[in-house]
Amino acid sequence: MKKIYKVTLYLYRSFVGFAIYCIAWGLFTVFNPYLKTEEKEVREKFINSESFRRGDILSSDGNPLATYYPEYTLFADFGVRVGKRYTVDERKVTKDKESEHQVKLDTFRIHIYKEFARALSKAVGGNAGDYYRELYNGRVKAENEKNNDNENKRKWFTEIILKNKIDVFQRDMIIENPYLKKRGRNVTGIYTKETGKRIYPYGDNFAHSAIGVATDNTFSGIENMYNADLKNGDNILTTIDIRIQDICENVLQNKISEDKRLVGGAIIVMEVATGNIKAMANVGAYYQDNYSDIHDTYNNAAKATIEPGSTFKAISLTLALETGKVSLSEKFNTKIWRDNKRMTEENKLDSFLTVSKIIENSSNIGTGNMIDKAFDRDINKFIQAIKALKITDRITNMDETRPYIIQNNNRETMLKLSHGYQIQLAPIHVLSFYNAIANNGVMVKPRLVRGLVRHKTGITEIFDTEITNKAICSKSTLDSVRLALSRVVGRGSARRIAGSPYGIVGKTGSVKIWLENVKNYETANHLSRDLLSFCGYFPEKNPKYSCMIALYTKLLSEKDIDELYSSSTAVPLFRKVADRIYALHFERDFASVGIPANNIPIIKNTRGNNLSILSEKLDLPVAADSDGWVRIDTVNKKLQVSGLSLKRGIVPDVTGMGLRDAVFLLENRGLKVSYSGIGTIVKQSPEQGTSYNAGQKIYLMLN
Repeated sequence: MKKIYKVTLYLYRSFVGFAIYCIAWGLFTVFNPYLKTEEKEVREKFINSESFRRGDILSSDGNPLATYYPEYTLFADFGVRVGKRYTVDERKVTKDKESEHQVKLDTFRIHIYKEFARALSKAVGGNAGDYYRELYNGRVKAENEKNNDNENKRKWFTEIILKNKIDVFQRDMIIENPYLKKRGRNVTGIYTKETGKRIYPYGDNFAHSAIGVATDNTFSGIENMYNADLKNGDNILTTIDIRIQDICENVLQNKISEDKRLVGGAIIVMEVATGNIKAMANVGAYYQDNYSDIHDTYNNAAKATIEPGSTFKAISLTLALETGKVSLSEKFNTKIWRDNKRMTEENKLDSFLTVSKIIENSSNIGTGNMIDKAFDRDINKFIQAIKALKITDRITNMDETRPYIIQNNNRETMLKLSHGYQIQLAPIHVLSFYNAIANNGVMVKPRLVRGLVRHKTGITEIFDTEITNKAICSKSTLDSVRLALSRVVGRGSARRIAGSPYGIVGKTGSVKIWLENVKNYETANHLSRDLLSFCGYFPEKNPKYSCMIALYTKLLSEKDIDELYSSSTAVPLFRKVADRIYALHFERDFASVGIPANNIPIIKNTRGNNLSILSEKLDLPVAADSDGWVRIDTVNKKLQVSGLSLKRGIVPDVTGMGLRDAVFLLENRGLKVSYSGIGTIVKQSPEQGTSYNAGQKIYLMLN
């Protein structure tokens, strides 16, 4: 008895001692500052080395313009456990009769491949038997090589199982298979690698040149400018307004499609006060003589640095007036420049016109004579004045081509530069100057990105508006320039759009495009190309938006070119864009009267228990009585819940649901789901009430 007592006491003391040791070690681990520091360093190292999905590119209101869609490549490592334990169970083997070496595969491995083949067939379709034979043969190859096995050759055993990539739902059906998941990748050898792609919810061509492309070898647009942030998983918040972008793209595409003489073009809309680019639409490319795809990714708006033509005359006017040597009422010769008599297309104009009339009628010779007097015929003074405006500075964080002045000793350089030759500017550079005129002389940097949403912290960083030139000219000069540009629309070259209810101010432009391949403005058979443009702002009082229209013609004969004017192409296009944008603001500011303060929330159709949780959290006056699927409708400004009809073999109605709920419901009923878009399901095919067979595909459209 004493012996039993002693043994019991010994065991008791041992357990108590062990417990005290465990508690002490636990307290030491928790409160040891060195271990805390070490743990922190390890965690930070892990966080900082984490590989994130590529971030999204968002519109100004947070809707995705370009988002990441995960795709997966399916691999099988046939070398797992080769030559090690669990490889071959000699008691349970199957001999490969076709193999030269009579390789033995264990029953355990065969069961894995059979289960994998079944899961694969269910997820992506195809014959499970074919998949099994492919897996079996792959394992046989690995077994035959096992004598040469070493760590450096291990990748040899890994092969891609499917040529086509699989989506996240298919991956989960395979990897989450209970039999395979229980054993894990190190035993089964089955795994996936994520190789996601970009999808564009508003269409592949929506704001395509501004967003840019991101492939293994090519980056452009925002994808290029903010590549490092996007690779870290950060979302890019752009300045693009989806409604205005849609207006510009539709107007431009329709124009290019209708007029076969045009090869491409660009429309930019900028917010005057901030420099935020609300729309940047591109069609085709200015450098192409012909095109097959009007949705070219070349960004005409920012990269097409060519001679701008007569839209530059507003810059010449501003610089001339600022010298104090020229006024709007002063007259200049419009037929003769300096000592040479030059009869031009302007021969219908009076010999002498006021500066205001020269700008209204876009006289080249008159503008040259005005600049001659203002800068004492000194080309260097004129060039320095242009550079001081900052319009030839590069726009940082913009995927653009830097503008430059073509300097040479040609005696006609002064004349050509005054009306938009001898200088290379993209539409975005021209627009930045007109935007400054609208913004009381303050030039702000155009920007496509207004902030970042950091992946790790969730913090949104909003960038400040950058001022590049606090005052491009004096107030008196600014008033005179505004008056002259308003007269261009009121009675000058853009008079066909006069009389808008809000007022448009701007300048027309037309210029021959330099043909680099022939080093001339026209080919040997006298074909040439033109840039037709209009740049301005609206409304006339308290301007909100500035806008640039640029259209590029194909190679045309002199007769065809003469029939094309910016006043009949770019000018009406500007009015169409401005009218539609104005209508948006009119609707927003005046048409919303009478909407009740207690707006009814929009709730997607879902399970009853999800609705109950939502109602409890948000204190909504609606709930479901069961856990079944329910529909939520708005009736007489109240939320009404009804049960969703579910019948075996009949396609249910999933419109109004979110994607997660719809996929869960449909796939559990044996349907195979594919979809496009984001948001709420608005359309399904086949429609509700249609009979179906197990494994049948159903397509969902989200918006």
